[in-house]
Amino acid sequence: MLKYFLLYAGAILVFIGAFIRHAEKVIWFPFVCYLIAAVCFILQALLLMRKK
Repeated sequence: MLKYFLLYAGAILVFIGAFIRHAEKVIWFPFVCYLIAAVCFILQALLLMRKK
């Protein structure tokens, strides 16, 4: 489970960003969530490639 922690964290951030986006109260918050999630996905891919 710890091996894919960044993948899980990125998925949760995408879910939170999508949920907040429907509220439309804070416009910048979903974009920050998506940006951090993208960084998590990229780091997870790099870590998995490095281990192989």
